[in-house]
Amino acid sequence: MTELRALALLAASLVSIAPSAVHAHALESLRDVAFHPTDASALVVSYAEGGGGLLISRDHGRSFQLLCTSAITGRPESNAAPPLVLLSGDGHLLVGTFRGLFRDDGHGCNFQRVPELADGYVWQLVNDPDDPAVVYALTASGGGASNAALRSRDNGASWSPISPPEPAFFQNLRIEKQADGTRRMLLSVCKPATATTVEACELRSSLDEGMTFSVLALPPELSLTVLGTDVVNPMRLYAVGDGPVVVSALALFINDSAGAPSEWKTAAKLSELGTFLLPKEGGLWLADPSERTLLHVLPGAAIGSRDVAGASSFVRNPLTGEYLLARGFTMTQASASAAAEGPVVLDMNSVAQLVTCGPGNDVGRLCSEQLVVGWCEVSHFPAAPFCAPLLAPAASDAAPAPSAPVDAGLAAAPAEPSGCRVQPGDTGWPGSALLLVLAALAVRPRARLAAIRG
Repeated sequence: MTELRALALLAASLVSIAPSAVHAHALESLRDVAFHPTDASALVVSYAEGGGGLLISRDHGRSFQLLCTSAITGRPESNAAPPLVLLSGDGHLLVGTFRGLFRDDGHGCNFQRVPELADGYVWQLVNDPDDPAVVYALTASGGGASNAALRSRDNGASWSPISPPEPAFFQNLRIEKQADGTRRMLLSVCKPATATTVEACELRSSLDEGMTFSVLALPPELSLTVLGTDVVNPMRLYAVGDGPVVVSALALFINDSAGAPSEWKTAAKLSELGTFLLPKEGGLWLADPSERTLLHVLPGAAIGSRDVAGASSFVRNPLTGEYLLARGFTMTQASASAAAEGPVVLDMNSVAQLVTCGPGNDVGRLCSEQLVVGWCEVSHFPAAPFCAPLLAPAASDAAPAPSAPVDAGLAAAPAEPSGCRVQPGDTGWPGSALLLVLAALAVRPRARLAAIRG
């Protein structure tokens, strides 16, 4: 059932460029936020639609530069799912895709595929909560491929499996602090059905950093993926899973008996899993982008919801404690209760710069081609005013001018420029077409997420 669900989510992302009715209201596109583990000024937001990509800021969100998925993978990605993104302790961008894991040069350029994850579908990326140099990656490739949970101790430069690879789907990793100060690693894994066995999901727990694991069986008919333990109630576990009959019957489950197999109770139906947040006050926040709803589970048994137009993410910056709420193509500051919204942090319609790199890095051309295919060559906007200039031949990126460039990188600047710069006013697009395209994104159909993001 897990493999069927993964394929269904992939199919949903692929049909996101198919012709359909144009909606008059903004649909969600901002999907996930990666915070730097030690630098509060740096954050990266991933977006869906039009092939997906990243919006990068290193000035506390006062300005952003756009980097499309095609410029990361080096090939056309007009129908890619939203990329997973993580910022390592030294400022490198790690981007997970269906085509493996990519790592930049520390300045948003020259992405290279990480050899240890070159062929894997990267399902999740996780920062270690205590060591900024340590990051984790989970893979979930289908077709009988072996997958694993991998760890890097050098900011994503090299990787090794935590345990031997196996033909199973590694779906969620959470590192939790216990009451005595020790760490517990929770790893949710599903083994696909075979000709002689049914799908078997399990929760693996380690108290020695993954050297050994104890295993807790999960009800096979529910295909559960455990999100984590309630911060103030160690007996309560949260999970998402499919119903026993319909593959797409996604639901939230709660267990108040430390994961006892017979004690999983359906708490709420879901249409789509967005980001989730286990706050220090206890309980759970979970975004359901398709229903434009934030689901709030209180530390007790009560469950409520807050309808937010286009809600696709609700996250907390671990350094500043600031909450951010994404809806549609905007992101605003929010309170811990998500009840009061503050100033706008990001509006995609105001993004006026495209990340550009030096010679041999055709970011402008690749991103132009990606959005042309994603928007202009389908029947959504055949007469849109921005299509004509974009369909014209686009100039390749030129080496940036030496006068007052703006560094798009997130790592410490080297003594000599690396060649990755954003030129003020230079978007790599003819005229103001970039702004018009970004504004048009708001009428695209939704695509379901294909990975768990917490």
